[in-house]
Amino acid sequence: MSSTVSARRLRVLYFIGSYSPDLMGNAGHEQAILALRERGHDVEVLTQINEPVVPRYSRVHYAGVPVYRINLAAFGGRASGLIRKAAGKVLRYEHTLTLLAAYRRHMRGRIYDLVHAEGAYPFGFVAAVGGRVPFMANVQGADVIDLPENDYGYRRFPIPRASVSLALQRAALVRVNSPFMVGYLESEGLAPSSRVVMVPRVLEGSAFPPSDMPLEQFRKEGKRLLQDKYGLGLPRPVVMSLSRLHPFKGLEYLVDAIPVVVAARRQQGKEPPWFVLCGPSRSTENYGDYRQFLQQRADQAGMGSYLVFTGQVAHSEVSSHLAGADVVVSPSVVEALHRVALEAAAVGTPSVISETTGAASYLAPHNACLPVASRSPQAIADAILRLLSEPALYESVRTNALDVAESLRTESVAPQLEAAWARAVRG
Repeated sequence: MSSTVSARRLRVLYFIGSYSPDLMGNAGHEQAILALRERGHDVEVLTQINEPVVPRYSRVHYAGVPVYRINLAAFGGRASGLIRKAAGKVLRYEHTLTLLAAYRRHMRGRIYDLVHAEGAYPFGFVAAVGGRVPFMANVQGADVIDLPENDYGYRRFPIPRASVSLALQRAALVRVNSPFMVGYLESEGLAPSSRVVMVPRVLEGSAFPPSDMPLEQFRKEGKRLLQDKYGLGLPRPVVMSLSRLHPFKGLEYLVDAIPVVVAARRQQGKEPPWFVLCGPSRSTENYGDYRQFLQQRADQAGMGSYLVFTGQVAHSEVSSHLAGADVVVSPSVVEALHRVALEAAAVGTPSVISETTGAASYLAPHNACLPVASRSPQAIADAILRLLSEPALYESVRTNALDVAESLRTESVAPQLEAAWARAVRG
């Protein structure tokens, strides 16, 4: 065995909500798993799907990794439907009981050293009550963040709140994906820092420009894509946000910053930027359809003509969109990471990021972003204007951001995850 391989080979079950090569965001998990398998560990995946013609339980292989699938669509019948409906109201995730039964079934006769549970709820909770195998709870954000005014977070509901606490108490180790979340968990009384380990999410290879293409060429092609796809009249600058459109993302504060930016640019005799919001819209209790809410807010301020909604962006085009932007804004109220800011860093686009966003805790210490106060349109506007009008600052921020992004490649992150697994197994 190579000297780079851990002295002890671990058998690990990677328990995750979705896992497939064609799903956005899964490439980082896949690359991490493949790297850990190369380092000598036996890693399998347990996940859920929702496909009508697939059996309840099935096994496939992706890149040689055994993937066991729980088909939620196959648990039909009137009784199952009533159970799911009741679970949805009480547990706030209608498949929790199905997952628990399937998890127990899967664990029968199988031996693992550790379960890697992606999300304290529901997957960490299922691992906590579904067996005796040690598990590491990987905090995602929605599982632990409590933002009832923004319709976000499982902990705004009583039973999931208790379930999250139980999962984090029973976990052999709690993994977070940003330095910000270490302090957040401690301040919320969910886990002391002594039981928390910070391991970054892998920034997958597709987040970076192709190896055979210079960065500036990739950025020029990104700008052409935005112009051709959305009819943007360039060379006006592009200020972009790329995420699902949900109230916790704080996008109304970006919309409220538009009139400040437009007025300042006109005063400078310069073209105002396009404000491009990428991602599918969500409808929530307090806001209704969030895209409509944002559009109405912009229209009321007389700024609707500066705002462009693109809808869902194909995974294969995310890096090109980010490269085509001049500034990326991540104005989340509170967020565990907001990986898009790090993906923007990988293609040389500077970011304006809320201080209460995990990505800021990576980038700000290296002067690799402009951190701003949460819920502050004026702070967002000021930061955008600085990046658009101060070339030396722009170049410094983007150069530092590129360096940070390089530190998040698979080869850097995999040994950190391996060390966390070993620590969790040791207890």
